[in-house]
Amino acid sequence: MVMGEIQSAIYSQPEMVPSTLMAVDAINAAGGVNGHRLTIESCNTGGDNSTAIACARKAVSDKVVAVVNMATLEGAAVLPILAAAKIPAVGSEAYSPADSTSPAGFPILDTTVGFGATGQQLASVPGVKHIAVLTLDIQSSVESAKSTVKVAQAHGASARIVTIPPTATDVSSEVQNAIQGSDAIAISTPGQQAALIIPAIRQQKPSMVIGLPSGVYSQTGLGKSAVEGMYVNSATPPLTDVTDPSVSKFLADYKKFGKGNKLTDTSNGFLGWTSVQLFAKVAAGISGTIDSAAVYNAMNDVKNLNFLWLKNYTVDPSLKDRIFNKYMYLCQVKDGILVVEPGNPVRIG
Repeated sequence: MVMGEIQSAIYSQPEMVPSTLMAVDAINAAGGVNGHRLTIESCNTGGDNSTAIACARKAVSDKVVAVVNMATLEGAAVLPILAAAKIPAVGSEAYSPADSTSPAGFPILDTTVGFGATGQQLASVPGVKHIAVLTLDIQSSVESAKSTVKVAQAHGASARIVTIPPTATDVSSEVQNAIQGSDAIAISTPGQQAALIIPAIRQQKPSMVIGLPSGVYSQTGLGKSAVEGMYVNSATPPLTDVTDPSVSKFLADYKKFGKGNKLTDTSNGFLGWTSVQLFAKVAAGISGTIDSAAVYNAMNDVKNLNFLWLKNYTVDPSLKDRIFNKYMYLCQVKDGILVVEPGNPVRIG
């Protein structure tokens, strides 16, 4: 099952469903997992606690083998239910402390690492001493923004948070506040808000240095001139780096099984596809029945797995912090293309 905010009023990731379906089709075309064909269902948590709990209970009642590419702000409600049923959340995206501490969580992306990477990257830009972090006025978003502030300060820049109402359609006053006294602006919002913020920045101060995570960048839908020169960080190698074996494999699957869905051909789509590939890799090593408990146990035994773009992915059940991938690719938009900076990926912190 793929579970999360596929569509909600505050945060949406519609890339989740087509990207996981594409991965399932590709794996089945190659013979499935130990001869077993994969099937997948989805459940939209909708940014609502009760709905998220219903999705988790559906996963239990449907006896799913795993939840893949889980991306929800309601992890604290969902994960205890999955853990009690020994249903692993494979390749999840961590948005809350619950995502990084639950025994059922196996994240490949930590949003706090991603937003922290924005602070680290901007602090290294020549001339940047003061950073404003634009974020939504909700707890989860502010917590992510705090990661940007903390890492930016650790790398020698001052940083402050400027909040935006979640339903705002005019962000000009908040952008003006952020610009005042700042050398750079870090965007710590979902893509739909970033699509409002970036044009407002460009209008008020075209030369402003801007940084944001790739998942946000890919959702803005803005033209080439609006995003040119921005600093973008990504948990995965950018899809423009066709020399990377992970990217070439993904793009080959997209060409054959993507059905032309542009939502899939994004960094979030790459994450969704990776989560299913990771599940299949681990499940293929199980002898005997492949059920949720077997996958749960097998995930807990993963050690030093170099798979696709994941580096030394290791699960240590004794650790409270289950964020197993803290490396990011720091990039810049040049002529409309994400170009990886030298020496990447780098560890964030």
